[in-house]
Amino acid sequence: MFTPAEGTCAAIQTVSVTIKELVAAPTGEEIQDFLEGATLADFEVTGQNILWYDAPTGGNLLSPADVIVSGGIYYASQTLDCGESSDRLKVIAGTALGTPVFGNENFNYYPNPVKDIMTVSHTETIDSVAVFNVLGQQVFAKTVNGTVFTLPFSTMPSGTYIVKVIAGQTSKAFKAIKE
Repeated sequence: MFTPAEGTCAAIQTVSVTIKELVAAPTGEEIQDFLEGATLADFEVTGQNILWYDAPTGGNLLSPADVIVSGGIYYASQTLDCGESSDRLKVIAGTALGTPVFGNENFNYYPNPVKDIMTVSHTETIDSVAVFNVLGQQVFAKTVNGTVFTLPFSTMPSGTYIVKVIAGQTSKAFKAIKE
């Protein structure tokens, strides 16, 4: 309530005040694993107009295009019509899970099981191919720089292998059976 001082001329006026609810912080898991090369925009956070900071209050505004650093701690707020949330969601960058995986639609390998030679092809340029035994030991590696590559399995013992193909910033691993 407002009361004018004595001896002053006062007019009556109606004032309308709207009280809006505070904007809540966005939601999400506190610890999130990520693919190597991922950015802050890749974190799984539910909210609108997400802003990233390096501190729980105040701090520096970060770009959503900033690359995530394993073990880094980031804070997300959201902005709605009423303004920005005063609380921030704490997100800790967990484990970098390696390179993103490419799909099967443009990738092929045959025969599997293989006796002597396996052909690997992709519509993108294949940068490298590596073969690992079931103990995780690398038994073959080659820089490719092409869209088709033949893997020489003839000298390898019979068994199960994991073949990892890298094309640009993506990779694909699959099981190969040597007869």
